[in-house]
Amino acid sequence: MLAVLAVFFVWWKNKPLGYLDPLIPPADTAGYVVALKESGDRRQVVAIAPDGSHRSPNEEANDIECAWDAKGERIVFISDRSPDGSYQVFNWVPDRANEPYRISEGAPVRGLFVHPSGRYVLVASRGDIVAFSYPRGLPRRIMPPSVEPFVGDLEEVGLPGAEQDYEDIAQAISSLWRQVKESVEGEAFEAGALDASGRYFVGVLTTSRGKAVVLQDLEPKQPQQVSARVPFAAETLEIAMHPTEPRVLVSLRRFQYPSLASIPRNMLNPDGTARKPFENGMLLLDFHGGVVPIAVSANDSQQFLSPTLSPDGSEVAFVLTEREGDGYVTRGLFVAPVQEGGVAQARRL
Repeated sequence: MLAVLAVFFVWWKNKPLGYLDPLIPPADTAGYVVALKESGDRRQVVAIAPDGSHRSPNEEANDIECAWDAKGERIVFISDRSPDGSYQVFNWVPDRANEPYRISEGAPVRGLFVHPSGRYVLVASRGDIVAFSYPRGLPRRIMPPSVEPFVGDLEEVGLPGAEQDYEDIAQAISSLWRQVKESVEGEAFEAGALDASGRYFVGVLTTSRGKAVVLQDLEPKQPQQVSARVPFAAETLEIAMHPTEPRVLVSLRRFQYPSLASIPRNMLNPDGTARKPFENGMLLLDFHGGVVPIAVSANDSQQFLSPTLSPDGSEVAFVLTEREGDGYVTRGLFVAPVQEGGVAQARRL
């Protein structure tokens, strides 16, 4: 009996990636809030219960991003609590004593996105966007898409780009992507997201001059139909995928054209300089070219930061800052309808 317990203990301490503890029933997290608590130069994930009590994992570490899983029962977060100290994706049940388990492995990751299907999470790793099946942790490169055949249970994993006969389309996207990346002087992805269907991808690409928004249809019917869009760039960018529709909310600061070739002729001055349509903004983009300007600032007097869409996508919460002297002052957290000029109807929380 003691030998069996010893073997079980060794297995338990080294349980497989993505192992869901069968002894832990579904969590009761109604009314819980997940946040990152700052302590000096480090942060720790914390779950705040409706009664105001706090709970965090026991092990001290630096946690940098967090989100609820699709069911709202477990917290998914990026932390350096892995054995080698690299930043990886972890999963944790917040309503009882337990330790997080690791979902990802390999190169350090950042830019966490939990897909609404609950079947995978996206992260940026080594400059690419990688999906890890949830909770098993099977990896698949999403952007640029892997051209290698996928080995695994497709029905169980449900990873995008793992379908049979996808190699030709993956190769066409990868070939086009190399050209697009060169045209905008791209360097590496720092974040990415997929719409609810898993077909439409949006990414934030670092470039030699700032950041660029990349829109990509991952499932065209034929390789010849592959196309990519880089609608604009900026000094800083934040994205929030629409929860139900193939649209994405983008907050940008200090607009840039992604390349010289992308500057419209009517925006060129006689001396060769280019005029900007605005400086800062919060826009809703669809993957077929439509743009809904929710808020714009023509002269950098306002910034619309940390946008988050409501569960039905009808409203957006954001932090408003305004220029004052040589800096910016935070005016508070606001909510606005997702419509053209919606910032005019914003209310402060």
